[in-house]
Amino acid sequence: MWKYVVKKLLLAIPVLLGITIIDYVIMSLAGSPLDMMVGPRMTEGAVAARAAPRGLVQPN
Repeated sequence: MWKYVVKKLLLAIPVLLGITIIDYVIMSLAGSPLDMMVGPRMTEGAVAARAAPRGLVQPN
């Protein structure tokens, strides 16, 4: 019984690692969260107004 549990736990490690890597790649390809929230007709001022409260403003 213990061999079965240990085998399943050891099998879960690469599965969880693989899922984490795939999720990271998908989220990286999606772009910034602000780009997903804004529409095509929004002005730069409106985008900046939404970015500031969310902490997405990069210092120059």
